[in-house]
Amino acid sequence: MRRIARLVIHHKREAFAVVAFAGPVFLSVFLGLAALDKRDAGMAYEILNTTDVLDVRTPVEDLKITFRGEDIQQGNLNLRIYSIRVMNTGETDIL
Repeated sequence: MRRIARLVIHHKREAFAVVAFAGPVFLSVFLGLAALDKRDAGMAYEILNTTDVLDVRTPVEDLKITFRGEDIQQGNLNLRIYSIRVMNTGETDIL
């Protein structure tokens, strides 16, 4: 052990150069290999169809449609049904 310590002390510059070079190289290789395992997650959606259930331009007598206590026809709102497609565009499973 003393031999190695004397050798390092005698060759300070070379030892420092080896450590200064090997440390970042080791870290970059380690972190680079760790990053290869990461898979991207992605999700996309597409609106396939919209259907108007209630159109406020044509009033229907004696029909009252409310959503959360708000009258849709009085508020000049439309009631629509959307058909959407959700796609997994990534490389991992989405639970």
